[in-house]
Amino acid sequence: MISEELDFSLLSLDFLFKLLKNWPAQDSEGATVRFGRLGTGKYPNYQINPAMDTPVTYRGMTHEPDEHIPEFHSGNLTNAYGYDRIKTEFDVALKSDFAALDHLAKFYKKNPSKYPKPDLSQRKIIVHKMMNGAPLEQSLKDVLASAAPS
Repeated sequence: MISEELDFSLLSLDFLFKLLKNWPAQDSEGATVRFGRLGTGKYPNYQINPAMDTPVTYRGMTHEPDEHIPEFHSGNLTNAYGYDRIKTEFDVALKSDFAALDHLAKFYKKNPSKYPKPDLSQRKIIVHKMMNGAPLEQSLKDVLASAAPS
């Protein structure tokens, strides 16, 4: 039997962020989401069920509404999750080392020549600083400055 619970650890921070962007603002407390169970679990299709409106299905890879399927078959969906649970999972993903490393990688992709790339030990220190609330760029400056020859 396929589990009706979703393994949230498979979902990326970006996935959860885009899911929250699709959440109905006028019905955030009453709406629920159910995820498709037929794929790998990394980018599951999902269906948002507003309390007072018609369900909306979304493609997990694009987060665009799936206008060809107005409602997924309930036997292929997980249990329903409310906004608070999804927001909590987003917050957990946001505070993970993986999310911090991903944020650092994206920063370097956008700013390839702004700072020299940190080595592995420096990246660990930068992630630690970020996990303790320091902004990425300040963490980067501090670590690179401490490694600079005097």
